[in-house]
Amino acid sequence: MKCGLFSVLLWLFACFTCAINAQVSSGPSQHTFFHVTLDNPTSGSVSGRLLLFIAPATGDSTSVDVDIMAPASVYVAAKEVPHLERGESIDIDADDLVFPSPFSTAPAGEYRVQAVLDIHHSYNYDGRAPGDLLSAPISIHAPLTVAPTMALSQVVPEPPDALANRPEVVAALKPLNLISPSLTQFWGRQMLMRGWVLLPPDYDVHPRQKYPTVYFTHDRMTDMIAVPVGAFADPTFPPPQVAVYSVRRHPWIAIVNVGIGSSGRLVISSSRH
Repeated sequence: MKCGLFSVLLWLFACFTCAINAQVSSGPSQHTFFHVTLDNPTSGSVSGRLLLFIAPATGDSTSVDVDIMAPASVYVAAKEVPHLERGESIDIDADDLVFPSPFSTAPAGEYRVQAVLDIHHSYNYDGRAPGDLLSAPISIHAPLTVAPTMALSQVVPEPPDALANRPEVVAALKPLNLISPSLTQFWGRQMLMRGWVLLPPDYDVHPRQKYPTVYFTHDRMTDMIAVPVGAFADPTFPPPQVAVYSVRRHPWIAIVNVGIGSSGRLVISSSRH
């Protein structure tokens, strides 16, 4: 009996020793680092959130950014940068704060990488905003053997004024100032809402004319306004060529007719399976 127990204990000790040796030989997983340098002559001391975008080397080679249709296809690492001077460098760990998984676990292959310094911490809401610093995209091969180096050498410019040469549009814009009862009740203080209303042509000439309009805005893409074609007063407005969001719809939504129907509306039907 004692001999049998001793054999079992000896076997367990041997297995435990082999497991320890395997862990020691393999060691901890190797983290993937990138060196990012501030190299913009117009920038002094800067701060913000450093974002690193890593995507498979396909598609657009001039920019590397998230893909809203396939969010998990792009690795996004982040690191706070409290202070960075021109010529200084900072290391960002692509295995620390990263989505969707540590980059060291990415499949072997070719990737494109771009660094972005989100100056105003507004990328979640506006994407790359004026004043943000960018590096030129570089190509890498995973797994990495050395830490790549990138330079923040570009600045996102201010967008052009879309109304600079449209005086008729500027004349049709009317300011809107109102107090929101719902927000005032929620916050417990007066909440003033400001905005602009773009009036249709000859709005003042035809005061009794009705202009039904349906639209929505996106809280993550503040410069986007979506207007269903059926809401336009012009019956000759051309039919749409693209069905937006059709690839991300729920499986129980069936788009049966993409385009303008006899009623001038985009026809969509839904059914549960």
